[in-house]
Amino acid sequence: MTVAAVWDALNGGADYLSAEMHAWLQQHAPWALTAGQWVVDKSSATWRWVDEKGNEIHRYTTSQLKTGWEAIARTTDMTWDLLKQVNWTQIGTSFIKGLVAVVAIVAGVVVVIVLAEVLLAILLALAAIVATASGAVVAALAVALGVSAAAA
Repeated sequence: MTVAAVWDALNGGADYLSAEMHAWLQQHAPWALTAGQWVVDKSSATWRWVDEKGNEIHRYTTSQLKTGWEAIARTTDMTWDLLKQVNWTQIGTSFIKGLVAVVAIVAGVVVVIVLAEVLLAILLALAAIVATASGAVVAALAVALGVSAAAA
């Protein structure tokens, strides 16, 4: 599945996003509203969202993703295997006093993940990379995050 297909589904549904969610995405995860792809730069240990014209829209260091993933895994029931199974074109969110409840579909089952609002952008970035990148890139991400080889 291409990045465009996954995020076009989100962008196509942008009219259905709450005004609160749309504003949040524009501020914290602008890449989610822009067609493009995640590109890893091994020399600088960064993951960059590059739009279709080659412009960098957002960037995370591997360290930021690792720290975010560790916090997500520590505070939720999210596992690497679960992350790989989420249908990210079918998600819903609700913001409640600094927390966000993410409702996602995993293998036909509704899963609710509650996490700190600041971790949502990282969760979305990780999900986009996992959902759209090649197996080698996902494996490299798993190693960078410290996910065991068996789980990758």
